[in-house]
Amino acid sequence: VEDLGGTDDDIRRIESDEVLRLDLAKRIVGSARPVLKYLKLIAERISVSTVVFTKSSFFEKGPAKLWFGESFRNWILPAIPDEIPEFQGNLAKHELRKPMNDSEILAELGSPQPFTIPEFVAIVKSLVEKQPQGEAGTLLSNGYANIFYVQLEDGRVVAAGVYWVSGCREWDLGAGGLGGGGWSGGDCVFSRN
Repeated sequence: VEDLGGTDDDIRRIESDEVLRLDLAKRIVGSARPVLKYLKLIAERISVSTVVFTKSSFFEKGPAKLWFGESFRNWILPAIPDEIPEFQGNLAKHELRKPMNDSEILAELGSPQPFTIPEFVAIVKSLVEKQPQGEAGTLLSNGYANIFYVQLEDGRVVAAGVYWVSGCREWDLGAGGLGGGGWSGGDCVFSRN
């Protein structure tokens, strides 16, 4: 503090001001993680890696049976490029401890950057290929939702849900506008890490 032109009064202020000390600690450590009240961290670093692939190789000829909800068919499917670029990234997975709506989830996660459509498709392909028949794995396969926030071409952010439907032996992909309804306790949300 003294090297920066501060005085003994500045040092005493830092020592006595709890809010200021917390702010300084956050700056030293880096961006602070949001305090989780209703989300439970399940996995902090899920590594996802894909190579370039074609839309049809996953959606038409892939290892899993897929079903698409109307909004997914209208908003996301047409915007998927014929060739999806490679993707490498890490995800965090949080479980909802209680029913929550999108704004509550996003606020608690600290307003994470949504996935682009190609990123979302690459992530879903990578995860579903490891659980094509609803096996246990990273994605919930117990009927609860796997939630991803995706930015559409027009700039809107939507919630995309990926569900295993055991009776039909298929992965269902749906989409909904933010604020359209709520999610159940036990659902999981995926975000960038």
